[in-house]
Amino acid sequence: MRFIKDRLLKLGSLEKNSLLNLLFRTVNIVCSLLSLRLLFQIIGSESVGFWITITTFVSWVGFFNLGLGNGLRNLLVSKIEEGDKEGQRYLISTTYILSLLILGSLTLLGYGVLSYIDLSAVLVTPDALKNGISVEMMVFAVLGFSCLRIILGLINNVLQAHQTYAQSGISDAATNVIFLLFLLSLKAGIAASFDTLLIAFLGIPALVLLLITVYLFFTRYKAIRPSFAYFKKSLARPLFSLGIGFFLIQISALVLYQTNVLIIQNYLGNQEVSEYGVAHRYFNLLLMLFTILLGPYWSAFTKAQVSKDYSWISATFKKLQYLLLAMVGIGAVMFWLSPWAMSFLSDGNEIPSRITSLLMLSWILVLCFNSLFSHLLNGLSQVALQVKTALVAAILNLILVLSLVKPMGVNGMILGNIVANGFSGIVYLFWYAKFRRNLA
Repeated sequence: MRFIKDRLLKLGSLEKNSLLNLLFRTVNIVCSLLSLRLLFQIIGSESVGFWITITTFVSWVGFFNLGLGNGLRNLLVSKIEEGDKEGQRYLISTTYILSLLILGSLTLLGYGVLSYIDLSAVLVTPDALKNGISVEMMVFAVLGFSCLRIILGLINNVLQAHQTYAQSGISDAATNVIFLLFLLSLKAGIAASFDTLLIAFLGIPALVLLLITVYLFFTRYKAIRPSFAYFKKSLARPLFSLGIGFFLIQISALVLYQTNVLIIQNYLGNQEVSEYGVAHRYFNLLLMLFTILLGPYWSAFTKAQVSKDYSWISATFKKLQYLLLAMVGIGAVMFWLSPWAMSFLSDGNEIPSRITSLLMLSWILVLCFNSLFSHLLNGLSQVALQVKTALVAAILNLILVLSLVKPMGVNGMILGNIVANGFSGIVYLFWYAKFRRNLA
């Protein structure tokens, strides 16, 4: 124990942040996996496929703040380094108010547009759920709660800018623990419908974020608490110019990562969504682990750029490449364990084939590779390159996936994902080679 304590004391703030973040995210992962297993037991395989589809929209709505959160994160680091409390408050207040205006308008617009769309024709509802609330009402609930969650989630960007990245994971950990306990109560015999599950899934994170936001802005961050009096119109332009870049990257990521479920449901059915969902949920643990460990370095790279410490950036990025190699080794172990692990996750319902598992692992490793470079690019505010690359990759991905999903099924779709994301990785390699030459 003393050895462990001594080792922890020698760690720098970044490493401690990574370890604490790993702790919180591990709680998330364990709760998420157990929740998936419980969902199979409570609502059945086909309904889980529909659940995965409908909750995917939560991630989609998350892109509607036009990247303002990430823009705030990068710009706030400079104000923190300058010790400018008033400047921080202006930035935070302006971001909150702009997000409120944008998301409020988009929510109302979304309700108006969706009321004219036959969503039941887009989303195939299992027979077991046809007696509950309509698909339209489900999507309306997702839109409303998700927009609220985006605004309340800005507190996490504030925490990340202050180099307390691990603490930004508290809200997700608390949310997942509460939702798991809710599912356990259902398993114990408390009756609940699919609709109740959805409202709990949407409402719990919003409530947790609200409590954390109120607590922090009335205690630790009282001096930079958002206020309408601190709205500064002139800050909208820098926030949007940086935020729009992140927004376009996020939209491209939406096409690259989130459209798979919708395509599978429409071309192959809910049963295939369940199989894909189990494989993706399992192997995505690797990407989650990698991004957890990388997380604190985004703002650290920004801080180093502000202080022009490029030697630290170069040395740190080299160390992170060894971390990527470790992910390959962990991935190999996960592949070996995958039949047993995925049987447990699906409660014995859906076990993807070995070729599907291998393709999924390959795709996740490509995403890990790209994530390493994107954290550096994001930290250095090198958004333009990512926008161009992501847009081309997104178009390429759609062409490949739609061409391969019918003749090859889920495997063809994942193969298309690998090729499209591999293109981005090659572009990032050329950029980094040029970046290193400029530092020399």
